[in-house]
Amino acid sequence: MRHAAIAIAVPCALLLSACGTTSVQDYPAAWPPLTGMSADCREVAGTYIDPNTRPWEPADAAGRQPNIYAAWVTLGFIAQGSAVGRKRSFSIAFADDGALVLGYLMDNRPVASRRLGPDKWRCGSDGLQVLTLERSGALMDKVPNHGEMQRTATLYRIGNTLYSKRVNDSRIKLLHVLPEQHYRVQWERFQAD
Repeated sequence: MRHAAIAIAVPCALLLSACGTTSVQDYPAAWPPLTGMSADCREVAGTYIDPNTRPWEPADAAGRQPNIYAAWVTLGFIAQGSAVGRKRSFSIAFADDGALVLGYLMDNRPVASRRLGPDKWRCGSDGLQVLTLERSGALMDKVPNHGEMQRTATLYRIGNTLYSKRVNDSRIKLLHVLPEQHYRVQWERFQAD
């Protein structure tokens, strides 16, 4: 009798434990329509200010969270987040060999760079889509797990402003069997430096 109860309880627990979160921010209505990018996306090349505003900062007087976040997160420069109080900027350039070169600067000095091959970016009608972070294996501390995580940034420039659609997508199996999925879309914008 006890084995039968366990045989029923375990599959039910697995089905009930599958969870995930989805958060999709619509493109802000006050921002201009994203139209007119070139076929090669070369206009996104340049240097931009990273205000290093984080999503956990307080809302403004109208109760809205800021739409400008930390570019070092969006572009995959994870180690750059800890240097507080320094002027931050980032650069985007296209190399002659087809690579996309992302640079991160503090106080106008280069501190990190990433060279992404043609298989990590593409230019489309929606802008320059860049795979900025890709991980697999154990993604969480303290709980045995296995999964995959990707972060992409689709970049679109209008005038002196770079608009970014950041997509975080992760699929994890906790204890190697319990599925968990997280999907988040977030819009950001950065001014040319």
